[in-house]
Amino acid sequence: MTNNENMTTTKDKILEAAKNLFAEKGFDNTGIKEIAEKVGIATSVIYYHFENKDDILNSLIDNYLKEIKDFKRKKGEDYFSKPTQQKHKKANREAINFFNNKKLTKIILMESLKRKDDFPVFKLWEENFTVLLDLYGNNVKKLVKENQAEYLFKTFLIMALPRLGYQVFAEEWCKQYNMEEEKVNKIFIEVMTEINEKIMKEQIWEV
Repeated sequence: MTNNENMTTTKDKILEAAKNLFAEKGFDNTGIKEIAEKVGIATSVIYYHFENKDDILNSLIDNYLKEIKDFKRKKGEDYFSKPTQQKHKKANREAINFFNNKKLTKIILMESLKRKDDFPVFKLWEENFTVLLDLYGNNVKKLVKENQAEYLFKTFLIMALPRLGYQVFAEEWCKQYNMEEEKVNKIFIEVMTEINEKIMKEQIWEV
């Protein structure tokens, strides 16, 4: 293994440990030293890779956005080749499985509620919206492009909040109401597919 591979592996371990600790204890209650101890490295190694805790959180979000972009590129190419309701359902089902990142979602929501001038959840959705325009701008209606702030907010209300809420609360919902996870997944997919077909498709997409 090369030195570069070692550094990449160490950086990934730092990010994974930080994600687990941030989700469990909260961002403010987790120290750099604690992250280092979790990974089994010196504190100085963390500062070699990251400037501070905010840099670690931003890296977690940026990596998540890269995964989202790759996923949307792959699935979008398939969907726009021949849009159908069946493909909507398939995309939603695969998105639930692919982006089932409860810990990171919990961190993003908690930090967005606490901070006064920096909201990770806004950054996540804004860049997600930008990805769609970058990848599939030709399939987006002109009105959306001309009123991006308005449609950013609309899609945040209609698409982002339900998805984020699902990731955080689905497991607890199953326990609270004695429902099977498969059943809850199915209902969520049906709801999001209906939203896509009856609201989002008409307002956003030229398909």
